[in-house]
Amino acid sequence: MDSRIAVLLAGLVVGAIIGGVGVQAAQPPQSGVSVPSMGTTAATGCLTGDEPRAWVGQTSANAGEYRAVYLQNYSFTHDTPNLAVRGDLTDAGDGRWELALTTDPDTPTKEAPEDCTPRTTVSASAALPPEFETLRVTLDGDEVATVRNSGNQPAFRYLNDSGD
Repeated sequence: MDSRIAVLLAGLVVGAIIGGVGVQAAQPPQSGVSVPSMGTTAATGCLTGDEPRAWVGQTSANAGEYRAVYLQNYSFTHDTPNLAVRGDLTDAGDGRWELALTTDPDTPTKEAPEDCTPRTTVSASAALPPEFETLRVTLDGDEVATVRNSGNQPAFRYLNDSGD
């Protein structure tokens, strides 16, 4: 009887240790950020000529959990007064990621004033694994920018007038 209790207790101890390790390994990131993930915002108005400069940037690795990569203030003109912008983040393999932004006329559409050239400004962010190599950002299939991992340092740069 004593050997059965000893075996039972040993089994409980081993189970608690293995279970504790499993729970520890399954803990979500401390930051609460899902990796990979992304988000976009877009606003449409009229072209004014004083739009802010578009830029891309990335943070240093957040405690080794993820790298935040940003595209900010990217503006483009179009014919449709209302435009919906959607994003899709995909893993292209070998540390390469793509953030594909696509546009569709939004309904219901409204008429733009005669003196208005519709302009949409897009901002997007992505939380990527810290070891990512590149993030390619496209708009309706055309490349906007490619961001390369800057190592452990944050990085920032403006996009030029030709898109990157």
